[in-house]
This record gives sequence, structure tokens and C-alpha cells, in this order.
Amino acid sequence: ECVACQQKWPTMDQISSQLDGMHPKAYKMPQNKLQNQVKRILRSEEKYQAYCKEQSHKEAHSEEERETIQKMISAILNEHWKLLHRPHQSFIYWENQLHKILLHAHSAKVE
Repeated sequence: ECVACQQKWPTMDQISSQLDGMHPKAYKMPQNKLQNQVKRILRSEEKYQAYCKEQSHKEAHSEEERETIQKMISAILNEHWKLLHRPHQSFIYWENQLHKILLHAHSAKVE
């Protein structure tokens, strides 16, 4: 049985998506450090979005570009881990993005 089932997590539509204003027990750090961590997360996400927008005109990404995207997503997830306890929609979203890039990087290619 998975962790979500064991802990009886709510469904996706009932899980919080905001980073601030939640119950203090939802956070892994003291209240006085929350805003700085939220800002770090937002900066990481903005940097990722800007990079993806810059690369969007390309049909295919090089291995180096995929590695850069993978590192950026991993950094975003790490910042979320510092701030929040699970469950939270941001974990679900960013873990899904990481799975996609890893699948694309390591799956067999048919030509």
C-alpha cells in the first residue's frame, strides 16, 4: 500500500495548491522563515519558465538542455521539500514534470 493510501490523503482537488497561508503544521520550518523560502521557490519556478520559453521554438532538445531542465525541476522540488510536508499539489505537479523529462531522456527511441 502506498503512503498516500496509508495516510488517507485527500484527492487532488482537495489538496492545497497555495504555498502560504496554510496551517503551521503543513510547513517544515518556522513561520518567520516561510516568506523567504516561498520567494526562493517562486524564483526557481520563474527561472524554469523563462528557460522553457527560451527553448520553446526548438522541435527537439539536446541532451544538455534536457539535463538543464532536469536539474532545474530537481532544484524546484528540493525547495518545496524544504518548505512543505506532503501532500501538496506542487509536489504532484513537479514530480510529474520530473518523471516526464526522465522518461524522455531514458526511454528507448524508435527511429
